[in-house]
Amino acid sequence: MKRILWIFLISAFTSKAQSYTIDTLPNAVAYVNAFTPLSLYGIANNGNYYTAGFIQHYDDYGRGSEVDFVRINLTTKQVAYKRLPKVFSGNGFYWIYTFDREGNLYLSMNTANRKIIRLNLKDSIAFSDLGNPFINATTLAYSASPGRDNNLYVSALFQQSKLFIDKAIQRY
Repeated sequence: MKRILWIFLISAFTSKAQSYTIDTLPNAVAYVNAFTPLSLYGIANNGNYYTAGFIQHYDDYGRGSEVDFVRINLTTKQVAYKRLPKVFSGNGFYWIYTFDREGNLYLSMNTANRKIIRLNLKDSIAFSDLGNPFINATTLAYSASPGRDNNLYVSALFQQSKLFIDKAIQRY
């Protein structure tokens, strides 16, 4: 069996191999698209429709850097960008989102500090970092919903107790 294997390997490397020509496109540039769209739509104060997403950034070692939030006006085709301080790129870096009745967007961020951010996209990109609403700062908000009392209610699953808890974020 060893002899047959050696004969096969020797014949593979000593026989004439078929050559292939590789075609390239001159002046072509390849890049990785780091845009992560959000599956949401809103109406701006002027009546235009918008959607949004993130542009993720990574350093030379593959570590996540701060993200850019992108607001796309679907009516005028204008795009606005805002770097979000201390909101870092990564796989699954945002978890859920919800709107309040005033049109503010709340996102549960699945980053190291697992915070909630608020964005107002009605005219531009207004950003607020609300921090982590739970005592255990490593807990991720799994669901969120605005209440009739103008509070945002978020729920999480604590790893230690396996119980669901709710917490209200007071309006700012």
